[in-house]
Amino acid sequence: MKKAFLTFLLFSLLTHAFSQSTGNIKGSITDNSKAPLELVNIILYKTNFSATTNNKGQYSINNIPAGNYLVIISHIGYKSVKQHILVKNNDTTEFSYTLQAGVIKISAVEVQGERGVGSIKALPEIGGTNIYSGKKNEVVLVDSVNADIAQNKARDVFAKVPGITSWELDGSGTQTSVAARGLSPHRSWEFNVNQNGYNVNNDLYGYPEAMYNPPLEAVQQIELIRGSAALQYGPQFGGMLNYVIKQPDTTKSLSIETEQTYGSFNTSNSFVSVGGKKGKFTYYAFFNYRSSDGWRPNSDYNFLNAYASLHYKPTAKMDIGLEYSRENYMQKFAGGLTDAMFAANPRQSTRSRNYFNPIINLPALLFNYAINSKTLLNIKAYTLFGKGTWLLPARI
Repeated sequence: MKKAFLTFLLFSLLTHAFSQSTGNIKGSITDNSKAPLELVNIILYKTNFSATTNNKGQYSINNIPAGNYLVIISHIGYKSVKQHILVKNNDTTEFSYTLQAGVIKISAVEVQGERGVGSIKALPEIGGTNIYSGKKNEVVLVDSVNADIAQNKARDVFAKVPGITSWELDGSGTQTSVAARGLSPHRSWEFNVNQNGYNVNNDLYGYPEAMYNPPLEAVQQIELIRGSAALQYGPQFGGMLNYVIKQPDTTKSLSIETEQTYGSFNTSNSFVSVGGKKGKFTYYAFFNYRSSDGWRPNSDYNFLNAYASLHYKPTAKMDIGLEYSRENYMQKFAGGLTDAMFAANPRQSTRSRNYFNPIINLPALLFNYAINSKTLLNIKAYTLFGKGTWLLPARI
């Protein structure tokens, strides 16, 4: 009995001793304005004791063995603090602190980007006043295409765009004939054809042939929107095709680019462009002349295309632009052949007076104004003045 009593007494004393050998720490963490800081880390160095402040900046750490500790306080955007603190037996130590904002200096980081080798990409979800999210679209990067751009070969340019049909009515690239969804590609009349966002079709609701097309040397990219969403641009079921003309080099007051090409059958192509920035004005213009005798007799052509744009930006939010395009070409046709005639001589000509001569003028006035960060005003006023003379048989 005596032995059991002594054991009980010893256990009670040890329990009392252990209960008296721990303490607590509590407090609050604020910034310079005395506002509470949430999610501040409080750590007792080289122990497993830690805490995080609540939305009132308060924290508490309980049942800490008595002794001296190094408290580390850290929070993103503030200087870390190290402070020694004494935890007493059966006592709660108050420890509050005001953190000072900190700036961390790091070495410079250089980010390098590299354009992919692909020639096709997608439009951004939002571009200017247009929403492309969820719409079937492709962007052809002309500079990345392995194509004969000197002769505007649509077959080469659109080769990697799925579902595009192309034919070469003239064999020279004077007329771009492409289509989608199995429709007729004749002069792209199933596409709503645009240049810099404004329409260049002859007659949208009548005979919507796109007799105008810019030289590919001057085109930065070609945007295509297909599916039912393209109907917002016009009544053509094939979709929308937009030629985006290159922008001037704004780091120079004057830059000049020229390309001269010569090929078989006396094919020659001359392209010259100028551009630059002067004060609040930017400008870009090009001239293109192309001619050839053709592969067959009576299939020669000469093609002239000119373009000029002048943009004035009085403020960072406003841009006023004036653009003018002109196209004038004479295309002759050698006439159609029967299968027997083609087998006998595919280069023979059956007509000497078939020709097509459209003259197209495209003036446009553009206005863009950023009212605020969420509102953009875009106004386009444009028209097409043109005439054409031709003599074509029923079958060419």
